[in-house]
Amino acid sequence: YHARDVAVVRARIERCAVVLGSATPSLESWRNAAEGKYELATMARRASGEARLPKVAVVDMRGEVAKNGGRLPVFSETLAAAIRDRLENGEQTMLFLNRRGYAPTVQCPACGHAETCDECSVGMTYHIDDGVLRCHVCGAWRPVPEVCPACGAPGYRFAGIGTQRVEAIARKMFPSARIERMDLDVTTRKASHEEILARFRAGRTDILVGTQMIAKGLDFPNVTLAGILNADSGLSLPDFRAGERTFQLIAQMAGRAGRGAKPGDVIVQTLSPEHPAIVHARTEDYEGFAEEELADLPRARPRRDGVLRGALRGGRGEVGRLRPRRRLPGADREGEGRVALPDHAARRLAARPRRAPPRRRGGAPAAGGRRRRDRRRRRRPAVSPWPVAPRKRHPAFFPVSSIPLPRLMVVC
Repeated sequence: YHARDVAVVRARIERCAVVLGSATPSLESWRNAAEGKYELATMARRASGEARLPKVAVVDMRGEVAKNGGRLPVFSETLAAAIRDRLENGEQTMLFLNRRGYAPTVQCPACGHAETCDECSVGMTYHIDDGVLRCHVCGAWRPVPEVCPACGAPGYRFAGIGTQRVEAIARKMFPSARIERMDLDVTTRKASHEEILARFRAGRTDILVGTQMIAKGLDFPNVTLAGILNADSGLSLPDFRAGERTFQLIAQMAGRAGRGAKPGDVIVQTLSPEHPAIVHARTEDYEGFAEEELADLPRARPRRDGVLRGALRGGRGEVGRLRPRRRLPGADREGEGRVALPDHAARRLAARPRRAPPRRRGGAPAAGGRRRRDRRRRRRPAVSPWPVAPRKRHPAFFPVSSIPLPRLMVVC
């Protein structure tokens, strides 16, 4: 559920007011305010009277790639010079990258084989702290293979950057700086968040590297520089909200700098400086971004009607059957609603133990209504064919043949 929607519904039931506060409200809330469903209240200046809005500079990383012989550097010359200036003046810096780990892509340079998770088919991320590959979806992990499982070639290529790589490079570039990292990998221990932020507030940390944990709700008067690395990394996601979320993260991170008497600067590194989310975030023009995004939203809205149909046939009985609620004209009745289960689901379904038919005390099989009830019981698998954690099984993790097709279903 969405906490905002629950609060609005409960306020309607209780007949009370709700205050939705955000520097970057969602497009739904903005449209509701524009249509008069919500009452809009704006704050034209910061809460602290002496604080001023920071200056936002966008660095086109395509020029940095040309300077470095086709290689994309982690820090541009502009950002590196600004960090050195803050270190000399005794001021603090926050570096934001919304991707944890060391390298998000682990690939064989000989054959191009990329390491993926066996359970969810998502690319594995290399974590240098413990030297393993981790899946950021299901949490599975395994050591880095010594040789490529596809071609047998030794060695892997670690491509891309994460917060661990940014921290390692920052320590080499600024050896005298006191650097800390704040992401999910270092905040698993109780009260670790408070300890990291307490050291940063006390001035015992010069540079704080982190994910979106450091982008919202933090107030440090001595932070005068906020660097946003790979600001356009979320724009390529297959989500019609990608531009909105990118704008929100940049705007929220920009608000961490210059919150005291000292002026602040924000440096945004991107390969797409002409994207509307980057352009409007630079000028902090939320109204202009919302107007342009809402105008483009109908073309990006996914289809919300119809049912899944078509035949995706496989072998060895790994094809399940869906019962649709309604048929569309022209649908193939023979293959309608058939989907191919993934290999791991088919293996678990094939390994499921079969129950013996129930018998009476005298040895004869049960008859009548009891036989029908027993068939319904046998329809439930002893082992779920889907990869789920060993905890209470969710009703959705049943064989495909026992799931009636809802009005909207997404099969990944």
